[in-house]
Amino acid sequence: MRPALTSAALLLASLLLMTPIIAAAGTQPQGMLTLTSPLPELPAGGGTFYIYASLATAEGYAPLPQTPLIVSSSNESVLGVPSGEVTGGGYVPVPVIPTSPGTAVLTVSAPALGLSANVTLRVGYAIGYPERVALEPLPPSLLYGENGSIFVELVDAFGNPAPAPQGAVVHIYGYSPSLISHQATAVISPGSYMAYAGMEAGYSRGITDLVGIAQGFAPSSPVNVTTGRAEPGLSVTVMPNSVYSGAGYVMVLIQMLDPSGHPLIANSPVQVFLSSSNCDVVDPLSSYLTIPAGSDHVWAEAEVTGVGNASLTAQAQWFMPGSAAFRSVPGHASPNSITIYGPGVVALGQTYPLVLAATANGSAVSEIYPAVVTSSNPGVVSPWPVNASTYSSYIISTANETAQGVGSALLTASSQCLAPGNLTISAYEPGTYMGGTPTQLALYGPDRLISGTNAEFYVQLLTSYGSPAPAQSPADVLVQFYPAPGYVGGLPSPVEVSIPAGSSGSPFNVTIPGSGALTMVATAEGVGPASFEVGALSGPSPVQPYLVASIVPPQPMMGAQPILYLYLEDASGNLISPWAPVNVSVIGPDGFSAGATIPAGGFYASVPLPSMPVDTSWYLVASSGQLGTSARFNYSYIPLNLTVDAVSGMGTPVHGISVEVVHNGATIATVTTGSDGVGTIQLSPGQYSVVFPTSTSPAQGTFARFESTPNGTSPTIPVNLTSPATISAYYQVYYQVTALTAHGIVNGSGLFPQGSIDIVSVRPTEILGFPVGYTFTGWTGTYSASSPSVSLTVNSPQLLIANWKADWTLFYIVVAVIMIGAVAIAIAMINRRRGLAGLQP
Repeated sequence: MRPALTSAALLLASLLLMTPIIAAAGTQPQGMLTLTSPLPELPAGGGTFYIYASLATAEGYAPLPQTPLIVSSSNESVLGVPSGEVTGGGYVPVPVIPTSPGTAVLTVSAPALGLSANVTLRVGYAIGYPERVALEPLPPSLLYGENGSIFVELVDAFGNPAPAPQGAVVHIYGYSPSLISHQATAVISPGSYMAYAGMEAGYSRGITDLVGIAQGFAPSSPVNVTTGRAEPGLSVTVMPNSVYSGAGYVMVLIQMLDPSGHPLIANSPVQVFLSSSNCDVVDPLSSYLTIPAGSDHVWAEAEVTGVGNASLTAQAQWFMPGSAAFRSVPGHASPNSITIYGPGVVALGQTYPLVLAATANGSAVSEIYPAVVTSSNPGVVSPWPVNASTYSSYIISTANETAQGVGSALLTASSQCLAPGNLTISAYEPGTYMGGTPTQLALYGPDRLISGTNAEFYVQLLTSYGSPAPAQSPADVLVQFYPAPGYVGGLPSPVEVSIPAGSSGSPFNVTIPGSGALTMVATAEGVGPASFEVGALSGPSPVQPYLVASIVPPQPMMGAQPILYLYLEDASGNLISPWAPVNVSVIGPDGFSAGATIPAGGFYASVPLPSMPVDTSWYLVASSGQLGTSARFNYSYIPLNLTVDAVSGMGTPVHGISVEVVHNGATIATVTTGSDGVGTIQLSPGQYSVVFPTSTSPAQGTFARFESTPNGTSPTIPVNLTSPATISAYYQVYYQVTALTAHGIVNGSGLFPQGSIDIVSVRPTEILGFPVGYTFTGWTGTYSASSPSVSLTVNSPQLLIANWKADWTLFYIVVAVIMIGAVAIAIAMINRRRGLAGLQP
């Protein structure tokens, strides 16, 4: 049993346990220096503003330790900074002074931490001044011969609508005139910002780029218009696709694929017609095939009828046809490889045929070879049966494959004496084929417009794979409007839109009387609904303010105090300074409320937010009269130190103890104690279990057996980690004592408890009770002594080596004594015999 701890040992153990806690409490999260501006743009001549410096970690934004910061600006004429250093800790406010419109790079470095960061700041751009042309096709995809329109708009530097006092004439050019039948011209009236031009699809399939150009404005970026149909297609795979003459049959696999090349699952039977371009080379046994409901493929056999080249083509209504080439070559050759044929893409849960063929120079040979098919990822594609025979004359030899998971796998076919063949398979979640039937709605239109302006939008019918779908009969669509938080004013009345039969969509006009964001929702019987978010902006005259909120830092750490900034923006996203004070009320979770005032002539108000001790999500709402805004952010956690401490029965640290940390039944980390008996890991707050080993050999010559923890005798300790924690364990430690000798006999080797007394002794070889040959000269190794018997305290592994010197003097003396004694005895016996002989008569 472990001896009881002395009072001194208990004091030492307590100090060891307290040290990691003190160290953990002072630990700062490591990360990169980051700069955060509470305002998206700083107004020129607006006074002093603050950019906040903090640490960006993987978990959020952490406070800086108290440290000096060096601040500089790339353009002092745009953005001025204070001279000298800025010293502080936490979320350090760095003062800047915007002076004139433009952009400047603010650089902040913390030399003591070896960190540096920069941020580009924008200063004082004009409000609502039109800079460029923007185009939006309505809708962006057209059927053959269908008509649409092009929304033409003047926008400012932020992409918001910007009316032009003199108006504008915008010329629209198409990079591919065969797809859009004519160039267009749109006239924007004075004081307006938008106009429409007609768009007519041709009878070709493809994509064209449209560009709008107007004098005095930057041209628009190219926008795409798609014409025609993006229909699903049929894929044909011939197995084998090249044979030597004399082959009997080949297998043909026909698959349905969506426009992106992924498998489609038929929800009703699909009729397929399979034909050959040259029936004298290859001829399908059956030309009429059916892909059953619930499947994406069908396979058929074709007879090889001659030598030459041909193609097999599959056709079906609503599908693009698919073809595959086939070749039959004359002669015969000895196979040198094995080839595996099959589909390149498969649908999850479906089973497909594979064909194995012994080949020579890529053409199948009519010989049978045993083969094995393996998969690099059986969890995705698993071939079965594993053993199969290769392709042979008049015999189609197959092995099925089943798609069991989403991903990719490499199938390998191997056969003795033949080079292996490979086939890469990609497995996908299958789509469902709905033909040309409309299944969903789509809404298109300008995502920002000035309130009170009549704008055109477009509703369209789409198939399940996103292509335009003509209505089989007139389709009635209802468009309704729902305000988003912060919307001010009335809502448009619901709009009823009729899509004519044979058309995929129809335009409709909307006037949004209020300002803010709202959602348009389109619904129709038998198809999925569509939604579209529109922002209605007030015009530049008079300026309509918007209340905006931001959080500094955007993702604060637990226990830190973030700051809420409230400011006003105009329709173009520029800051507004109010003519009169603006009082703002703020409410949040758990009864939080606060008030703030944006002063007249000022630009913002700040509200300190409470620090939170836990990882939680916050949602704030700020309002001032009809103005409102909201902000959502998360308090993140600072990683916590979990420390394990191993102490021996003598109160000394035990190094090399590997301790498991378990979370939700799985080991997530292993912590090993160091030379001080302590190991530390950083974890997020939560429930864990610390598992100490019951017995271990942490170092050579050392053995440790678990005894107890302050909680009891179980080696598994549950931990609710809400703050830095230390878990201690007590071990009985044993050390190996090894005594070695080249002569004589040694005693005292073995495994001994820490602090115990071990007597190590050695005695020389003896003859007749006398040592002979060597004389003991002392112990060397981890312990030195001259006595052949030593008593040592075992506090570490010990190695004692007995040293000797050759000494035969005593042996010779003993031999001489023995010899003299023997001679004396012999002489005595001779004399006795002589005496006895003289007494005889």
